[in-house]
Amino acid sequence: MTDKTKTSLLPKGYKSFLHAIKQRIHESRIRSYHAVNKELIDLYWNIGREIAERQEREGWGKSVVERLSHDLSEEFSGTTGFSSPNLWFMRQMYLEYREFPNLLQLVREIPWGQNIAIMTKAKDVHEREYYLRMTAEMGWSRVDKLPKPEELEKQIMQELEGVSD
Repeated sequence: MTDKTKTSLLPKGYKSFLHAIKQRIHESRIRSYHAVNKELIDLYWNIGREIAERQEREGWGKSVVERLSHDLSEEFSGTTGFSSPNLWFMRQMYLEYREFPNLLQLVREIPWGQNIAIMTKAKDVHEREYYLRMTAEMGWSRVDKLPKPEELEKQIMQELEGVSD
């Protein structure tokens, strides 16, 4: 039996039914991904906060964070995310955004790798907000390839000037 014969034996409305089911599956996967990402960012925020607070209160240093990385990686073998550099990024995220709850909300909306790229490449809080917002709203995935906000503004103004001619 050919595919065409198989298709002709399907009941009326099957194709639209199949399309609707596929669409719901895709949408559910996206919602699940966002929920898991938010939980992961919240976990990383809390780990970063606890590391920063213990460093301040108890004088924890580099060796304690390295040991924490080792112990967590051993306990959760097969799980990535608990390397020493990643634990330091968790701490940095907490320190960078603790006074900016509006930015923290945006941080929770984008993947961890994007957050690291933004923290390491955008040093100014306004520039970070711009990239966080654009990544969340527009789905930007390559922050390192994006124009700086002032360059983008210049491009937009040039385009607007060209339109008004």
